[in-house]
Amino acid sequence: MSRFRPPSYPRPVAVGPSGGKSALPAAPLPLTRPQPAAAAPSKPPAIVTPAKPEQRRTLILAVLGMYSFMLMLPITEVLKTWTGVYIPLLPVLAVLLCVSIVFSGQLGRFWAVSISKPWMLLLGLMLVAAIFGQYRSASTLFIAEYGARYHVLPFYCCAFIFTTGQVRRCLYWLCGAGLLLLLICLRFGEQAEGRFFVLPGTSLSNPNDLAFTLLLSATILLLLMYAKSIPLRVIGAISIPLIFYFVLKTASRANFVTLVVLLPVAFWVMSRRVKIAILILGPIAAACIIATVPSNALARLVLIWSDPNAHLADDPNFVGAIESQITRTQLQERAAKLALRNPLLGVGAQQFQVAVEKMVREETGRKSGWQEAHNTYLEIAAENGVPALLCFLASLFLTLKMNIFCYRTCRAHRAMRPALGQSVCLLLMTVAYMVGLTFSNSSYDVHLDLLVAFTAANFLAIRQELAALGVPQPLSTPSAAPLMVAPQPVLASPLRSA
Repeated sequence: MSRFRPPSYPRPVAVGPSGGKSALPAAPLPLTRPQPAAAAPSKPPAIVTPAKPEQRRTLILAVLGMYSFMLMLPITEVLKTWTGVYIPLLPVLAVLLCVSIVFSGQLGRFWAVSISKPWMLLLGLMLVAAIFGQYRSASTLFIAEYGARYHVLPFYCCAFIFTTGQVRRCLYWLCGAGLLLLLICLRFGEQAEGRFFVLPGTSLSNPNDLAFTLLLSATILLLLMYAKSIPLRVIGAISIPLIFYFVLKTASRANFVTLVVLLPVAFWVMSRRVKIAILILGPIAAACIIATVPSNALARLVLIWSDPNAHLADDPNFVGAIESQITRTQLQERAAKLALRNPLLGVGAQQFQVAVEKMVREETGRKSGWQEAHNTYLEIAAENGVPALLCFLASLFLTLKMNIFCYRTCRAHRAMRPALGQSVCLLLMTVAYMVGLTFSNSSYDVHLDLLVAFTAANFLAIRQELAALGVPQPLSTPSAAPLMVAPQPVLASPLRSA
């Protein structure tokens, strides 16, 4: 192993007058390293996003998507029916989201949307009605659990979703729930007494609730028609008519009315090319669906436009359906009467049946039948008071207004066209929900929490991307609050990047 030796340089000599070499030593040359060539000017440090935060955000979005999937479809009930064992998937995912939002730094982002005020005021009024209502012990625990698990879902979506692409990815989870529900209908559907249902022992065993969930799933599955992938478009084109087929097969007159209202609105928001396709293929699909739906189910659907008293004794096969229609009208009258008796706080959450039973016994001395109101608006007023109903209506109105704004904005600006599909889906889901509430018991339905959550997240994402494009915000924007944007990536340090 050779040792390092310093480089040797020739000793300089002095030249004498006679041309000979002088013995005087010359001063040694300084030991200097050769200087490198001038380097090119370095580029400014690039903007980079740390890998770990990006991976963490992707994981949180996946958890949020799974949580939304399980709310769209009662998968816990389905798994319990199949396996006989309760699997606490929803509570585990809820805890993960709760812990994540605390450290996200975006806990208050939902407050930038105008709907946040009436939405949270609604929860506060429900809680006050439960505490000071007529049946406080039975209502308080239910409202506290509902608020902590589901009503706060808009805070999660707004804290974790910042772009329209992230909204779309989460909505694809809801599409997956709709497709799974469709497969369940194909595999486990049953027909009894002229009505279609699935999985007895679950909430899907009620034909009315099943039809309502199917309609909401159809509005979300429309997102597949806007996908770039041709297979996804084919799946959407096949699944939506199948859903309409099962909705008619349930013989749910309330949801049939919702479908009749929804179809013209869907036709109005479609593009011209899709409208032409619907005009050509729509009658063929409608004829096939009507031809395959059982005749007694179709006859039951037609009864909604007829006089119940005129057909009560004509056909014994539809006595139950006609009596149900008369009973619903009577229940809505009782709900309105109960709301007028308790206009401020109502009787408490989930106490409509108890309060109506007491009211009917006091007036007539007979039993009430122990049935729900079959009208969510009246049920909210009767159980939580008129102020809660006003907050509920304000939340629905602002949801509709935000979705109309998103739809028009995406249609007007070419750069926002990728977000058009999800805006159309949320708009149609809002219309279906507002109409369907007139005939259903959905006061504490988690589908409304999903609708408000993704509407707010989509609205904030579109506003943020419009601001990034330099597009001026219109004065009619539903919220004038300042935007709370996602944390921006930082400049990488030259030492760290090296």
